[in-house]
Amino acid sequence: MQQFARLDPAAPTSVELPLPSENQAKQIVVAHLDYYRTDQSSMGTSKPFTTEAMDALVNRNKQPRILLANAQQILSQAADKGLDEIDLAFVNSSVDATTSVSAADYTQGIDQAL
Repeated sequence: MQQFARLDPAAPTSVELPLPSENQAKQIVVAHLDYYRTDQSSMGTSKPFTTEAMDALVNRNKQPRILLANAQQILSQAADKGLDEIDLAFVNSSVDATTSVSAADYTQGIDQAL
């Protein structure tokens, strides 16, 4: 299996994907929210995030895995507090209260290698 799932960025089968744009990152979060929604009237919206809260979430890190992990942390904290809406202040306080999810940057130095 390792021959098919190599994580070596120098491998000939390795492909570098660009980060999503801000709009694409928002669409990723909305699609994830839609998958778990029980209220069908909210489909396609960023609810429970306000516009400002969604902007803050997306601008923190657009790498999809990290973006969704950060969204999940914020949603879990909001659910624990019984919030119906997540505003910018809550996102900022949640971000300050938790450590950011990090990931290794396998693209570092790729330009010099090519």
